[in-house]
Amino acid sequence: MSAAFESANLQAQAYNLNCLSSMISRTFQEPDMSQKDEMKAITEDIQAGLKKLGGRRVVALSVHKTKELIAELETKTAKLAQHVDSLS
Repeated sequence: MSAAFESANLQAQAYNLNCLSSMISRTFQEPDMSQKDEMKAITEDIQAGLKKLGGRRVVALSVHKTKELIAELETKTAKLAQHVDSLS
């Protein structure tokens, strides 16, 4: 796999996570304060991770670190989705 393809693939994954985070944040239905605080913290973590992957990043991450970060963001997004599901 070429480095350009790998980079494009990682950017696409980061974009998808950003879109998912935006969709989830628009679907909140008055959670209790502890849930709201936890969801806000998870969302801030996702945003910080996406900033590290974005085009305006200060330092380029290695492919290994990028993959680790994407896996971490996927886990956090899944946890956030569980919180949203529990609101229904």
